[in-house]
This record gives sequence, structure tokens and C-alpha cells, in this order.
Amino acid sequence: MLVFEELKQRLTAHYSEMVDLKDAIAYDSTKMEIDKLEYKTAENSFGMTLKNRRRFFRSLVH
Repeated sequence: MLVFEELKQRLTAHYSEMVDLKDAIAYDSTKMEIDKLEYKTAENSFGMTLKNRRRFFRSLVH
């Protein structure tokens, strides 16, 4: 239990730095984009035609 408390204190001490890192890497917007892409690929109507595959992979790069 002592090890757990020590680790908890160390993490808590770095909380603001972790929030800054999360903001710097745009975690929330990247997560939303990933969720949208996963939903899009799971849709039955998406249909992986050659044109759609190119559009999908281009969206990943840009």
C-alpha cells in the first residue's frame, strides 16, 4: 500500500505537466478524429471502393 501511495503522490505532482502534454499533442481532437474514422469504416454504407479507399487514406495523411 505504501508503494501505491508514493506513486500516487508522484503522479499528482506532475498532473499539470501531463495536462500540458495532452494539450500540446491535441489529444482530444485526435481522439475524436480516430472515433469518426472508426465509425465511418464500420458503416455498412461506407463500401470500400477504390475511390473511397484513396479518400480514406488521404484523410489519414492530411
